[in-house]
Amino acid sequence: MIYKCTNPSCGCLTEEEAPPALCPECGSSMREIREEEMTGRDWAALGGYWTGLRKNEKRILYCYRMAAAKGNAWGICNLGWCMEAGVGIDADPKQAVWLYEQAAQAGYIPALCNLAACLQEGVGTERDIDRAVELLSEAAQWGYPRAQMLLACCYETGDGVNRDENAAFDLMESSAWAGYGPGQRELGRYYEYGIGTQKDEATAVLWYRKAAGQGDEEAQCSLAFCLENGIGTGRDQDQAMELYRQAARGGSLRAMTNIYILARERGKAEEMGEALEYLKTASARGYVPAVWRLGCHYYYRDDPTGASAARAVELFQAAAIREDPAGCYQLGRAFWDGRGVKKDEKQAFRWFHTSAGLGDPDGQFFTGFCYEQGRGVEKNLAESVRWYQKAAAQGDSRADNALGVLYENGDGVEQSDEKAFQCYRRSAERGNGDGMANLAWAYEFGVGTRPQPEKAADLYRRALERNENIPVYGYLGELYALGMGADRDLSQALDLYRMGAERGDCLACLNLGLLFQRGEGVRKNPGKALKLFDQAGAAGYAAMARCYRLGIGVKQDERTAAEWYRKDAEEGGWTGMLWLAWMYRKGLGVEKDRSAAEELCRQAAAMNRRDREFLPRRMGSAGQELKKLLRDLERGTEDEELREELRGIRLRLEEERQRQ
Repeated sequence: MIYKCTNPSCGCLTEEEAPPALCPECGSSMREIREEEMTGRDWAALGGYWTGLRKNEKRILYCYRMAAAKGNAWGICNLGWCMEAGVGIDADPKQAVWLYEQAAQAGYIPALCNLAACLQEGVGTERDIDRAVELLSEAAQWGYPRAQMLLACCYETGDGVNRDENAAFDLMESSAWAGYGPGQRELGRYYEYGIGTQKDEATAVLWYRKAAGQGDEEAQCSLAFCLENGIGTGRDQDQAMELYRQAARGGSLRAMTNIYILARERGKAEEMGEALEYLKTASARGYVPAVWRLGCHYYYRDDPTGASAARAVELFQAAAIREDPAGCYQLGRAFWDGRGVKKDEKQAFRWFHTSAGLGDPDGQFFTGFCYEQGRGVEKNLAESVRWYQKAAAQGDSRADNALGVLYENGDGVEQSDEKAFQCYRRSAERGNGDGMANLAWAYEFGVGTRPQPEKAADLYRRALERNENIPVYGYLGELYALGMGADRDLSQALDLYRMGAERGDCLACLNLGLLFQRGEGVRKNPGKALKLFDQAGAAGYAAMARCYRLGIGVKQDERTAAEWYRKDAEEGGWTGMLWLAWMYRKGLGVEKDRSAAEELCRQAAAMNRRDREFLPRRMGSAGQELKKLLRDLERGTEDEELREELRGIRLRLEEERQRQ
């Protein structure tokens, strides 16, 4: 039965089995009305009643058709909406546009807006942004809030008008104050990101709350995100999860995806089942962020059969085809790892580069890495720097650290200790363990700043807390052994060296080996020292060579010593270059070769400070040997420039030993 409010100024209609006690809008009495009595406006109002209930689409369509048949502009416009959205009927955008035109000609302001939206997006007609803006401007002047919002978006992006964020803000504010939920939501976004106004996250949350209170799913989602991350309000993940659920029930694919993200962060097993189902739903409906995240769910879980990885690659490809930045990056990772697809570094680089061009910081970082290492693409340090800078500008801590290394060594950029230090500091501040380790090294040796061993020790500790596999056990142990930045504590140093050796920290292996060789803090054991030098890999080559050169723990063998020095030199070892040069000069273990000796000296002089300045701290008596060696090499060279370089290195080493 259909019931109409008896208040002439109200006009509310309902359709129920039993008569309502009072009008739900004005509180007046209701009376039954027969269909043949109903005007076009009555039919439109009844259609609005059913639309508000969000059910019985056939009845909604019927009501608006009846209203349109009686020439009611409201009904004609809403019938167009049914045709556009496919409510109760297969969608017919062209018919929708025609109906909007008829209602607009009748002077119905919402129809102007709906028609403009179709023209703006090219729905049911050719795109005509100029006419769209004209219609939106007319509707906005009449105070229609949706038109104000859409016109604001045009000014925000410069679509059909000159870009003007201030004008956009004014229009969006008018829409919001008119009580329009989507306008309130968008005004919240303007305040959150400072679009046309000063950034104000607390005010953003206020407007998100207003829009969410009207049932706006995307506002609920935005408010939930603020609560999840403590943006403009206190952090409340439980409330955030409930808001995400409300928005998801309303059909928000973004909310469905965010439920999964939050559930993974919370780590509650009881939430993951529901979260995964939401993610699958959003993915099946084509929401691209859900597509690649579902791919990640399959890709990063343990699956001995590889079936999940193959499924993941399919999802990454689906997202990448649609030019999703994260989807492109994840597809690149699959080719890089060789999981779910044949390993192919060229293909990996292709997708990293595509992702980078679309603005993804992960893609930008890995593009920079590929250019730096020459993997999947020809090595190009200038391009590496460019992409690292782009990633760092978006807050990527790995890129900051990588840039620091390039600045420190002068690779692809002009060498600058100061810039290296700044990059390491940004990386560390962003929580990167490698950045903390490199910043600690900078503070330890005064790279781009004055030496501050206390800060160095603290940062080494924080790096280990961040990731216990970061190879800084040897560095931190040295500070304890020397009493720099911390009270001298050889026992603590030993513990750190042992922990580092267990985790493959080469410097820790070397330093522990030297203690066993000298009998410092432990019982002297040359055999164990040799094993640790071997375990240290390239870091232990020079120490192994010294053992053979001097016969420490092994039979003296100058030829074998020369081979170990050669291995060290080939790995870029500074001391290996110098000692091998000396052996060429003397003809010990190798044939005498003065030119080979001088070339090795030149290579050593060109090495970066990391390879020459921290070595004296762990060399003990070998440090005196190195000083004598440098003096001998100075005297033996006929190249005046090289002689001065060697002299400068020797003097710096002496200064370093004096500071100890």
